[in-house]
Amino acid sequence: MLMKHSVIYFSARGLSGVINLCAIAVYTRLASPDVYGQFVMILAVVEFLNAIMFQWIRFGILRYAQRYSKDYRVDFLNTIVVLFFTMLILTLILFIFVYLCSIDIGKWGEYWFFSIILLWILAWYDLNLELLRADLFPKFYGWIVISRSILTFTCTVMMLIFGIGANGFIIGMMVGMLFPMLFVMKRNWIGIRFPEINSTICKEMITYGLPLTITFSTHFLMVSSDRLLLGWLQGSSESGLYSAAYDLTQQTLLLIMTIINLSAYPIVVRTLENEGVKETKKRLRQYTTSLFFVSIPATAGYIILSPNISRLFLGSNFIEASLIIMPLIALTAFLQGIKQYYLDLSFQLAQRTWFQIWPNMLAASTNIALNFFWIPKWGILGAVYATLFSNFISIVLSWFIGRKIFVLPFPLKEILKIIVATVMMMCTLNSMVIYSGFLSLCAHIVLGAFIYILVGLLMKIGGYHRYFISTLDRIIRKK
Repeated sequence: MLMKHSVIYFSARGLSGVINLCAIAVYTRLASPDVYGQFVMILAVVEFLNAIMFQWIRFGILRYAQRYSKDYRVDFLNTIVVLFFTMLILTLILFIFVYLCSIDIGKWGEYWFFSIILLWILAWYDLNLELLRADLFPKFYGWIVISRSILTFTCTVMMLIFGIGANGFIIGMMVGMLFPMLFVMKRNWIGIRFPEINSTICKEMITYGLPLTITFSTHFLMVSSDRLLLGWLQGSSESGLYSAAYDLTQQTLLLIMTIINLSAYPIVVRTLENEGVKETKKRLRQYTTSLFFVSIPATAGYIILSPNISRLFLGSNFIEASLIIMPLIALTAFLQGIKQYYLDLSFQLAQRTWFQIWPNMLAASTNIALNFFWIPKWGILGAVYATLFSNFISIVLSWFIGRKIFVLPFPLKEILKIIVATVMMMCTLNSMVIYSGFLSLCAHIVLGAFIYILVGLLMKIGGYHRYFISTLDRIIRKK
């Protein structure tokens, strides 16, 4: 099941990722660094509020949807809807309070109305996606994700062509999320009796999700405070230059790690609920091997090919800065993914999410403090250094605390094999980096993947050679 779901999620997220990469290439050619910087700063605030106010509900869905998949299903859905609208009302009160207090927000005032609408749509869209994921509907999930990417890209390009500016990005995002949701509403919410609520389920959701909200919020501060502080200390243009390179890298590397987690986490939770810890450890070992199997070579390949990638996918105004920071951002993205999709499972599976707060809180505080010192000194590079250092701190603390709560398997032998295969791939690619262009990049990726997979099969990493042989055998038999 894990392999099947991984393939589906990879296809859906992969296609969506390609569309998003093309979108960045187009956006950075249609919008100036200043306009792009304004948008990413607005989006950073919206996503921060989304993390604080709504993320805990989505964590609860992932953790408890399998427990209430049959009995109390309607009660579970009712509780989710009531909790969502409660938080929606709280965000409305917050926005009205800020507006009535006449806080001076200068030129950002024109984005005020669009921002709160975007927040609500984004929160509801994410919630519906998590419900599909928790219920193990990867195909439906995939169609929604792909539809959003296509609609967002199309609408945003139209808005930018007409010169609407940062609001064009916001409108494009809203349209991209609204229409796909029309096709999922009936499936997700059939039979609900709003505003009924189950107090037991509500308590479980809050107890499990609230600590994760604090954790996720501090994690968000760690990964997004840099662009906000860059915009504040250096101007929105600097934030735009930094964010374009950062988003391009993250949407490539973290996407790959996200796909593995999307398919595996619900299965791991179901195994823990139904089969116990021993079987769960077996699933986790398989999951961990898969996570490192794709993330280590992807990060190494991205670092080597980053000059060609930046020239292909970013506008001319963005290239110079990206050439300097993209290799470091790639390493940062790898550290973020390992913490988020591996180390944090110790806290989540043991339902001891309060302990997850401390590594994130210390790392976020370190990141913000270092940004204040290093951005004035080194500019964009200072923001990258601060994020990289704080992520390293977060990983060390998460490992130290998590191993005392729920010991995660660490397949050292398999990871060493992965490193050897990655080094072989890097040696091959490093001799070809003098070639550039789209066809060259495609050739590099295909050749690198071929060398890595070939060495991986010969070394029998993770037992994937058995799956490869059985698949090949089925193909031959059909012929």
